[in-house]
Amino acid sequence: MLEPGLVMSRPSAHRGIFIVTLDLQLIESTRKGMRIYYAHSQWAAAMGAKKSVNVSIQSELLDAARAEDINLSATLESALTDQLRIRRRDKWRTENAAAIEAYNCDVDDNGSFGDRTRGF
Repeated sequence: MLEPGLVMSRPSAHRGIFIVTLDLQLIESTRKGMRIYYAHSQWAAAMGAKKSVNVSIQSELLDAARAEDINLSATLESALTDQLRIRRRDKWRTENAAAIEAYNCDVDDNGSFGDRTRGF
């Protein structure tokens, strides 16, 4: 099954490989129908509603950020997302350390599952 915008033209000289060409008109019409609204509506639904909060920061830092026209809400959201990702990753690693160590020992003792079939 081909993706929209791809048209199979002919088999190549190699068995099982097909030459694929792009249907540029189909791609362009699909692109026009998929507006930024669609992407943002999915993002907003996934992120949930926004809430107002009070945050205390150094006044000099606030003045410098405003002078550089930095979006404080977007910056805070980005920083919080990064911190949550790091903490969740560290928590997962801690919770799964024993299983990871056991797997690594098994690979050291028996090799990887592809070692027997690999030709290099």
